[in-house]
Amino acid sequence: LYDNFIPPKEALNLCNNLTFFLKWEQLGNRKCHWTGSSSYGYGNALYQANTFCNLPLLALRVLLNHHFNTNVNSVLCNFYKDGTKYSLAF
Repeated sequence: LYDNFIPPKEALNLCNNLTFFLKWEQLGNRKCHWTGSSSYGYGNALYQANTFCNLPLLALRVLLNHHFNTNVNSVLCNFYKDGTKYSLAF
């Protein structure tokens, strides 16, 4: 959605780290991860509060905080597979 939000090389490295280090939950054709101080729900999914934040998530939060000039206190990551194409949304 935002051109050059993360430089391509840094984005690939961040994506690789997020897909490897996060605990993902399978929901249909996607995997999800929630990090936040409150529980969160959408659709038929309910995520319990999860305040654990590893280095890749901290790096993502720093980028989001800087880009949007705000304090991000929670992150929902979705990892999609469409055929042979993968995408990560947050």
